[in-house]
Amino acid sequence: MKLSSENLHCAARALLVFAFGAALSWLLLKGAAYPVTAAEVLSLAAFLLLAARAPAAVRALAALVLAAYCLYFPVGLRYGIVSEGQIASALATDAREASEFFGTFGALDFASPALLAAGLALFYLCARRVRLFQSRKLFALALVLAAAAAFETKAFHPFTHAAKLAHRVVVERGNLKHMDWTPAWKVLSVRPAYKNYVLVVGESERRDYMNAYGYPEDDTPYMSKAPGIVYEGFTAEGDNTIPSLTRTLTLPDPKSLQPRYEYNLVDLARAAGFATSWFSNQGYVSPFDTPVTAIGARSERSRWLKFGRDASRNYFDYELLPLVEAELERDDPRPKLIVVHLIGSHDDICERVSDKLPRISHVKDPAWRIPGCYLDTIRQTDAVLERLSGLLQKKGEPWSLLYFSDHGLTLARRRGVMRLLHSPAGREHRDIPLFLTSSDAKEHRTIRGLRYGSSFVEGFMEWTGVSTRSIPRPKSLFLAPPDPPRPEAERLRASRPDDPPADIQSH
Repeated sequence: MKLSSENLHCAARALLVFAFGAALSWLLLKGAAYPVTAAEVLSLAAFLLLAARAPAAVRALAALVLAAYCLYFPVGLRYGIVSEGQIASALATDAREASEFFGTFGALDFASPALLAAGLALFYLCARRVRLFQSRKLFALALVLAAAAAFETKAFHPFTHAAKLAHRVVVERGNLKHMDWTPAWKVLSVRPAYKNYVLVVGESERRDYMNAYGYPEDDTPYMSKAPGIVYEGFTAEGDNTIPSLTRTLTLPDPKSLQPRYEYNLVDLARAAGFATSWFSNQGYVSPFDTPVTAIGARSERSRWLKFGRDASRNYFDYELLPLVEAELERDDPRPKLIVVHLIGSHDDICERVSDKLPRISHVKDPAWRIPGCYLDTIRQTDAVLERLSGLLQKKGEPWSLLYFSDHGLTLARRRGVMRLLHSPAGREHRDIPLFLTSSDAKEHRTIRGLRYGSSFVEGFMEWTGVSTRSIPRPKSLFLAPPDPPRPEAERLRASRPDDPPADIQSH
């Protein structure tokens, strides 16, 4: 069969349209932040080329997938592969946090989904004019084969994976409302050494940016010298707040590490006879916003500064101090557990810096402004810890204060600006501080080891003097032998790029 000039023209046009589709496919997959292979690009481009002339149902499904890829494109370039923690955090984000999140994007970031969509619309119009098969049966077979190839090469994996994660998060949020929260703890004995226990949960603070752990800037003058213990080796159970804290504030399943909410820290304290309170500078709409909110709402007294209409206001962590002081002054013969959940270094980091707390940053380069604010927020968290210990000392009763952060952040350059991000995570992303001080602590010391967040509740039991049927002899967070390394955690760490602490103040 001879090739006519018309056939050659049609083939050339089809090849050009396919090449255009391949370029768009590469961009879409690159924006999903997965490793991109030639097989993925070619199979996706082939499917899109054929889908342009497919039945309406196929075109609608393709449009849904492409819309998701377009919308996630600027987020994926900055924060990496979509994760369960990102989805859970997005569903629990209030209006102000959402505004701060989108405020970190530039004009080109906002324009990129529209530009991609315009490119895809142009590709669709061109592909509609390409007719590769005269036979409907051959076309249908080619379309099925192209779709199968796209699935086989995992060109659709970013979408299907995100859909599975979103479904899991939505189901878990729904389950929280109907879950049987009957405490599973069986307390054997309670021997608290102190009257007042304060647990401070920090936000997004990585220990190697703290002077208490060797960072050269004086951003933790209290933690660096206060009598007590600084533990070097505490490791978060996730890259985001929700996956990390749900595995830290509950006793997770020892094999799967899935949180077991019936074994949460607040119910443990209540079962042991403690007066419990939870004061938070995180957002709150209902008790079931997130698993962490649900745990906090189990306390006898709770207060979220960002509540309802006030969620749009930017509160600073020092505004939690009067709540703690009032709780300390409240008459109650029982020992008290006061949980303080800070906003710490949450994005937008520079919005967390208050003029009423100490600041140390003297960064001059505008590109390094955000890392400078990061040092300021660490300094201000340290100031809040110092003021909390002052309130405890003022009360004149035996006390102990325990502090850790939920996870760290990773330094990255985005469009010429240095930012601290949740993703893509570096090797040090889960390296978090753990600090203990008390009214009877005599000296400052540092202990090095390995302790995973999943060991926290057991350490909490030892700290508060509680033993249970499931853990009759709880081990100390600080003085017990280190946790054995977990192979999956070690593999994850090894797979990530090294992200040593930067010399921020030199910029």
